[in-house]
Amino acid sequence: MAKLPGILFLFWAAAQGVHAETVLIVPFYNSSNSKNISWIGESLAESLGEALAAEGISRVAPDDRRAALVSMGIHPPARLTQATVLEIAITVDASVAVHGDFTVKGSESGPRTLQVSASVVDIRQMRRLATIEVAGALEDLSQLQAQTAWRLIRSLRPSFGIGEADYTRSQPAVRLDALENYIRGLLAADKEQKVRFFSTAVRLEPAYAEPSLRLGLMQIERRDYRAAAIWLAKVGPGAIRFREASFYLALCRFHLGEYESARRALVQISEQVPLNEVFNNLGVVQARLDLDVALSSFGRAIEADPADPAAYFNAGYYLWRKQRFDEAKARFAEALARSPDDEAIQLMIERCEDRQGPQPGDARTGRQERLKTRYDESGWLLLKQMFEPKPEAR
Repeated sequence: MAKLPGILFLFWAAAQGVHAETVLIVPFYNSSNSKNISWIGESLAESLGEALAAEGISRVAPDDRRAALVSMGIHPPARLTQATVLEIAITVDASVAVHGDFTVKGSESGPRTLQVSASVVDIRQMRRLATIEVAGALEDLSQLQAQTAWRLIRSLRPSFGIGEADYTRSQPAVRLDALENYIRGLLAADKEQKVRFFSTAVRLEPAYAEPSLRLGLMQIERRDYRAAAIWLAKVGPGAIRFREASFYLALCRFHLGEYESARRALVQISEQVPLNEVFNNLGVVQARLDLDVALSSFGRAIEADPADPAAYFNAGYYLWRKQRFDEAKARFAEALARSPDDEAIQLMIERCEDRQGPQPGDARTGRQERLKTRYDESGWLLLKQMFEPKPEAR
């Protein structure tokens, strides 16, 4: 979970027993005769999980869920009994479990109908919270998933203020073959296969955000920031994970030396979510642009997560570059208190004590700013969901 400001964390911890469920969603079982559509079960689980995360509802991450299944010797698309789902939920420390099945009727040469049935179970009280049933044309899978997501959110948040029709309309429709390629990409073990499936999904549905985001993240892993930026720039403002894509796009822009573009993107994110990683990276970019407001950004990063040494170091580094040695040493000392074995911090303190500023060609002290490379807004969304006024249900 993302770090929370100290005082807010206390409120969050006190509220855990009231609102903070963690939801396990297992792949839906394919009850049809055709086995080549079993990917739909994973698609349902993935889309429901993304919808919950977007509303600040904690869910078991897909990778953690898959690891738990493997450790228990369960290999989808196996049908799971409620007892098995309960065992999985206990293993991953989930308080709510969602499981179900789907069936497709009709021939491949004609119209096909999809029927989805889901059970929402409170693990702590061992009672069913809701049974969800949706049906419609298979070609409309993305919209059927949105309907299912709305009903799941409503079962967990009865005061959820968006009506089903409005919610469904707000979710982009994705063609069926693009969805299939995206899900097969998620399930593929080989990275080249993942690239091929995700690329096909984007070719079939150019506005489809999720595969573009995945391709961008894969290119960042390869440190091909120019290729990553091309993919991440395709994720539009209407996407559920737009802020995440913008954060990583800003990271690419920074590595490409496009500091002003990176600054604009991070400012936009910071106006929406008060995250340590956003303010830290914004400060780094502002420092590269030689803007004194960088110190304010580092201060806000520290406020968001006082235990993280990175922003203290970055503030000290900016001050050191300005030859404000006493102020820099104080910030470096705060960083060292949080990371006592960090030799780079110790070196910078020595440079401050010696009143020695930047030296051309000194690799040990040149461009040492510390970027955050992981974006996680789940904790902030959970906190926001808990404390914001609840609108009347419509």
